[in-house]
Amino acid sequence: ASVFDTNTAKTKTLAGELPVAPGDVALGSRPSRWPWILLFGLLCGWAADTKLTGWFLPIPFLVWTILARSRRGWVTLIVGGVIALLTLYAFNPAWWTDPIGGFGEFRRSNLSRAETIPIPVLFLGQVVHTPKQSLPWYNTLVWTAIATPVGFLAFALAGAVRSIRTRASSDPLPILALGHWIFLLMLRALPHTPGHDGVRQFLPAFGCLALVAGVGAAWAVEKFGRWGKGLVSLALIEGAVSVAAFMPVPLSYFSPIIGGLPGAARIGMEPTYFWDALTDDALSRLHQRVPKGRSVRFATYPSSWLYLRKVGKIQVPIWPISADPPAVYVVQNRPGAFSPVDRLLVKNLGADPRNILSQKFGVPLVWAFPYEDYQRTERTVRGQDRPGGTP
Repeated sequence: ASVFDTNTAKTKTLAGELPVAPGDVALGSRPSRWPWILLFGLLCGWAADTKLTGWFLPIPFLVWTILARSRRGWVTLIVGGVIALLTLYAFNPAWWTDPIGGFGEFRRSNLSRAETIPIPVLFLGQVVHTPKQSLPWYNTLVWTAIATPVGFLAFALAGAVRSIRTRASSDPLPILALGHWIFLLMLRALPHTPGHDGVRQFLPAFGCLALVAGVGAAWAVEKFGRWGKGLVSLALIEGAVSVAAFMPVPLSYFSPIIGGLPGAARIGMEPTYFWDALTDDALSRLHQRVPKGRSVRFATYPSSWLYLRKVGKIQVPIWPISADPPAVYVVQNRPGAFSPVDRLLVKNLGADPRNILSQKFGVPLVWAFPYEDYQRTERTVRGQDRPGGTP
């Protein structure tokens, strides 16, 4: 219920005329925005309570407010900031008795990840021990290109161009979404930032990508009419088919730009991360490989094994919780986390179909090697490590 009069620089509303700054025009003319400011503060506080990244999310709003010269933006940031601090404290019981000490511990725990939780990751054929080492500065750009369906990516690029050409004073959403997208990509690309697990560390950026892609899709429909709608439909179909084709392991999705999952494996990216490829079918085959009185040994031990064993998903004993000797050694295809034994096992025996528990498009995701092969390979590696050892 408002229009902007460029001659008088006033917003005319049903309640009268309210003078506004240029950056306030597109934000609407209703005099009361307190419920939205309250929600903004709550969301910022909850984000900061959840992850260190949440502390930085208001920065793009601040930049936009400065560029757009929005007085309402300043009110939102200042009042919302106070609400965010109160929310941060209220929803963090560990801080109730010692907020200053709690903040110090939070800061130390987040800035000492290199000493406490170093996690290796394979990126373009190179193993990088993050966050002690840094992924290349362009890693988030590469990940966005290879982990986004082609249609969505094309519309996002078109939307980025459209957003830059759109004045923030006439429509704030496109440039805000673009700003957040770029900011989140840059934040995760900073030196010594945790960069393991593919796109997991900057997933919110893909929500912003979706907003920018929506701007691009709207532009395509406006520009090309029926043909634009057809392009949008093709992009949606590609996205749906991508999810369906990669079930039950959609986290192993890679774009056709690099040849899907097989192409990603060829260029040195990790095909899987979270043992999600140990599906019901893979577990069924694993159970058949473990005779009575024997156990299974996994390459890594997330606590989920205990839960899966308790609820009956894993129906065989797990070594070393069980004293039964292992019958198989199970490895997921996450090369960055391979031990020397894992690497040699996969190199020598990974192509044998009998050792593959789970695969997608011809790429093994989980192997189960006979334990005798594991022991033999371990002795070989141990011999290589000794001075004068024979390979």
